[in-house]
Amino acid sequence: VQVQRMFVQMLLNICCESQGLEKLLSGNELQSLVIATTCLREHSCCFWKEPTFCVLRAISKAQNLGIIQYLQAMDCIKLSLQNLSKLQNLSKLADSLPAPEVSEAVNLILGFVKDSYPVSSALFLEFENGEGYPLLLKVLLRYDGPTKSEVDPHLEELLDLVVWLTTCGRSELKVFDSVTYPQLEGFKFHHEASGVTVKNLQAFQVLQNVFHKASNPILCTKVLAAIRIMWAWNARNFFLLEWTLQPISQFVEIVPLKAAPVQKQFFQLLEALVFELHYVP
Repeated sequence: VQVQRMFVQMLLNICCESQGLEKLLSGNELQSLVIATTCLREHSCCFWKEPTFCVLRAISKAQNLGIIQYLQAMDCIKLSLQNLSKLQNLSKLADSLPAPEVSEAVNLILGFVKDSYPVSSALFLEFENGEGYPLLLKVLLRYDGPTKSEVDPHLEELLDLVVWLTTCGRSELKVFDSVTYPQLEGFKFHHEASGVTVKNLQAFQVLQNVFHKASNPILCTKVLAAIRIMWAWNARNFFLLEWTLQPISQFVEIVPLKAAPVQKQFFQLLEALVFELHYVP
């Protein structure tokens, strides 16, 4: 174990230097390592898994253009998504794997996408073209089982990444600033340039579909909390979402079928609309 730790630390030190990264990109070892993390049958060995994920996350955080070009040229994102999608379609194998193991692998791949996005949108586009959104929905719905006392940190990380995906896109969403029925005193449309705005409706639809299909209270309340976060970024996000995908209007119809904690959080969302935005939906 001590030797392994020294070896991992050496690799982490290499990742901190540009010359070291260049050497890592000179062969196909990095490609093999990335793709191996999505062959989940190999994850039973923690001796292999933990240090591998640690090193790959360090490489991802480097935000190096050479890494992005390498991952793109070697089809790392594409092949990883294909592996994970095949896994979801093999029911016997998929059922035997715990949801945290699957989501951890997805989080790693999405981590490369997120870390590279400020430098280049290439890996983000590969994720979109590789049917990444349907995969995210399937992985999240793996948590739609018996409620556990503790929230899985891999689930929280995955939801955070999906929320981040909603901000990715080239163009701003547009909605008409008009309401045909009376509103509360103090209501106004928000035109603030500051604050993060939602640009990616496909990513938001993943969250919306999870709420529609899931019965697990933790999963449903996490989705509602994610929506609340988007409203906090910029109040305009409510109108961008509601006048395109109509999540709140649709949720009203199925909230009576949800557990009490989910119903409570949903009505807290409605309260926020009325008391913070002065808007009556």
